[in-house]
Amino acid sequence: MNLDSTDHKSHMSCPVNGRCDAAHPVLVHRIHALARFPTKGGPGITLSSGGQNSAHADFFNAWDQTTFASRVATCINAGITCQTDGTSVPGSVAPPT
Repeated sequence: MNLDSTDHKSHMSCPVNGRCDAAHPVLVHRIHALARFPTKGGPGITLSSGGQNSAHADFFNAWDQTTFASRVATCINAGITCQTDGTSVPGSVAPPT
């Protein structure tokens, strides 16, 4: 399966109700980061990049690659929530397919 496209974006789609559609069957996990900045501005204040959803963050993978591959296989790909030591959270189960 090819997981890329020539424009590097048309192969992606947002899930609906947490599920991928048939044309985009591979789930890409997301990290949600929320930053709040106190301001003295009023309702018209914006980020220099635009609206409140215009910011972005970058990710650098600095994991030990053996540990990373193990966590991807046993936690992410299995659909199980894991603790920081790699063990599953009690009561965590893979979501129904």
